[in-house]
Amino acid sequence: SAPTFTATLAPTELASPVTQAGVVMGTVQYMSPEQIEGREADARSDVFAFGCVLYEMAAGKPAFEGKSSLSVASAILEKEPPPVAPAALDRVIRLCLAKAPEERLQSARDAALLLRGVRPDAPAAEAQTGRTLSRRGWWPIALAGAAAGALAVGGALWLRPRASGARMISDLPAPAGVAFNFTGSAPGPPAISPDGGMVVFAAHAPGRQRQLWLRRLGQSEAQPLAGTADAVLPFWSPDGKAIGFFTSKDVTARATDRLMIYSLESGQVKTLADAFLARGGSWGAGGTIVFAPDVAGGLEGVSAGGGTATLLPIPQSAEYTSLRYPYFLPDGKHILYLAVSHTDSNHDQIYFASLDGKVNRPLVHATTGGVFAAANGKGYLLYSAGGTLMAQPMQPSSGTLLGAAQPVAHGIFEDGITWRPAFSASQTGNLAFAAGAIGEQQLAWLNRAGKVTGTLPPFPGNAETAAISPGGHRLAVSIDNGQQDIWVVRLSDGSSARFTFGPIGNLFPAWSPHGRWIAYADEVGSDFHVLRRLANGSGAAQPIAGARVGRSAYPVAWTPDGGQLVVAGGGSGGDRAPLGIFAVALSGQGLRTVVAPGGEAADLAQLSPDGRWISYAAGPSGQLPNLFVAPFAGGGGKWQVTTQGVENYFWTGGGKELDVIDGQGTLEAIPVNVSAGAPVFGPPRALAQRFPRVLAATADGQRFLAITYPNDHQRLVYVRNWAAALH
Repeated sequence: SAPTFTATLAPTELASPVTQAGVVMGTVQYMSPEQIEGREADARSDVFAFGCVLYEMAAGKPAFEGKSSLSVASAILEKEPPPVAPAALDRVIRLCLAKAPEERLQSARDAALLLRGVRPDAPAAEAQTGRTLSRRGWWPIALAGAAAGALAVGGALWLRPRASGARMISDLPAPAGVAFNFTGSAPGPPAISPDGGMVVFAAHAPGRQRQLWLRRLGQSEAQPLAGTADAVLPFWSPDGKAIGFFTSKDVTARATDRLMIYSLESGQVKTLADAFLARGGSWGAGGTIVFAPDVAGGLEGVSAGGGTATLLPIPQSAEYTSLRYPYFLPDGKHILYLAVSHTDSNHDQIYFASLDGKVNRPLVHATTGGVFAAANGKGYLLYSAGGTLMAQPMQPSSGTLLGAAQPVAHGIFEDGITWRPAFSASQTGNLAFAAGAIGEQQLAWLNRAGKVTGTLPPFPGNAETAAISPGGHRLAVSIDNGQQDIWVVRLSDGSSARFTFGPIGNLFPAWSPHGRWIAYADEVGSDFHVLRRLANGSGAAQPIAGARVGRSAYPVAWTPDGGQLVVAGGGSGGDRAPLGIFAVALSGQGLRTVVAPGGEAADLAQLSPDGRWISYAAGPSGQLPNLFVAPFAGGGGKWQVTTQGVENYFWTGGGKELDVIDGQGTLEAIPVNVSAGAPVFGPPRALAQRFPRVLAATADGQRFLAITYPNDHQRLVYVRNWAAALH
């Protein structure tokens, strides 16, 4: 196999160890552009290497420098070294270092003949070296040696066995103070551009919203992309000029998500379609985007130029609850996708299908989505198996697998929560993948200063939504382990009991006023229904009559008298109408609109402890929402509470305070008073900075249940010429 150059800042396990015979270590500074790109090398590649050596002799430093092998390789491909003296020598070096082999000196003999004619230019040499003319006696010796070295090109040193290109592996660190978002119900794994020169991923600073970051391989730092707040699952347009992504505030939010497009040329963001907890998208050469709009159900297609999303006629077997992570094949007519069973992952398969549904057949068992990549003149299906990235030869037009799968890299960061692929391949032989691990999630109690005061025992999965019972003795928490189920925890000793049992998702627990009942959302197919069940786990779950408000409805709170349940839902305007807030009379007397669905979804709704005010977050997609308060009984009026965004908030102190985590991750206390029938909000008082994500708060506002990852070791790995590992 071809040599591998590694510049990892932390260990990266490869399919082929870097200590084996034939591995090149530390010589990337002398590689030609065609070697770096994995193209055929010839004698002109040695001329380029000789030019690098000649430059270093003249300048006293390498022709191409960088802090890592990746930055050196980018310099070789994109930059020119500063000039050296004398001018005649500089001309020879430039002819050796031409990027295109056909524009380079064609042989070592050509270089030797030109070097014989080089003479030191006194003023230039003095200016360059700071030496006097009387000390220029080194020139004839150096040039003679250089010419002899050029003539030696093609001899034993340069007649080594040729490789199609070196494989180079580098860690791309997260920006300073920022953590990757590669896992969880709202993941943003790396996506590499079609030309292999850029990587986009999701990340966040402590207490800040997740957003997209773009790393150009010729730059040392990634840059945030404005207007991509809450972004997940990015993917590229075929021309590399735009990025598709979804907005998602995780399952803790009641808002409808969006399929968005970010233009690299203008920096503008455009909304394309609605979604809910989307599970991947792909942009085809014909301008169609295929995406999985939900955690259950089929795939939809929409034009990248805008229009109505429609369900694709791809048959879905009854054994599969979800089709997700589509990936367009080069012809723009066929796709790969992952068929998922929420009850038995042994059935999960990567499928090959046509957009018209006439072709639809399984290719290989996998528990993450797959992608197609071309390398070495062949096509490959890339998929992950037990943390190992596999490459299997494939004919993309027919979906025919042509040979055995081979390992490409180990340590791929798999995620059993969403089944998302953690890797992405360009069409130029480059690869980016998530490695390492996020570590075990730890639910921790924080005080108002942000200090940890206690922890809960670990759960078999990740916590997503939670509610503390009246009196503060119990906690209902939904745990995501591929499917979401609610557990009830006794806070006095940390003991827990499972409260729901599938089949797909049970979320958003809400306690009745005296703690007797728990209402929650139960996913059935692609819809959510509101149920209630006795908190001690006895008896069957009961549907809440009248709480059917669109495809998805979620309990928010019970009124203090227990007579009504506040729910958020899509309203009656369509399957995915923006979320509104409704009150359901448990006596069966009907449904009342509290906050009508509008252009901006009413998200993170809560009811004040006295039942007088309904609060919610609202704002344009891709931007920080702000907090609003309105009368629960209706009658008009709406007051804006924040201007710096809101991540989460809680009514505390009997409704006399709002504890808000703003868009900068600051925990603030906002006093609440009532004057002449209207709420009056005092100036916010900062309590703690960089507050983590919070699920629940005690009624007195003294303790906050936060999600932490004390052993987060997520890594982003970039591989140039990944197929050099194959044989």
